[in-house]
Amino acid sequence: MDKKLVFLGFLGGFLSGLLGIGGGSIFVPAFTLLLAMEQKKAQGTALFFIGISAFLGFITYYQLNPIQLGILLKIVIGGVFGALIGSIFANKVDNHILQKLFSLYLFIAGFRMFIL
Repeated sequence: MDKKLVFLGFLGGFLSGLLGIGGGSIFVPAFTLLLAMEQKKAQGTALFFIGISAFLGFITYYQLNPIQLGILLKIVIGGVFGALIGSIFANKVDNHILQKLFSLYLFIAGFRMFIL
């Protein structure tokens, strides 16, 4: 087993649980920059990890903290359909353009978090 990949998984999971950030903000850049993976493969691989780690993180938070289940259920309904449609569109967009859009999203999100 490649120790670097296990460490990358640990780091992404740890930061997801600690900061509530999506593993995609860790894994997609790591996959594309460190492993030279194309954007679509990086996003698809990261999405699978995010689903599993998010579920485990949710269970832990649910046991220790109150969760707004009413809000969660409504968001999940929209999120499921949004993820399906977003994945279909992502597979129709050129990898280079998708990478630029992802970079722009990370920049805007990081900037907004920094100034708040």
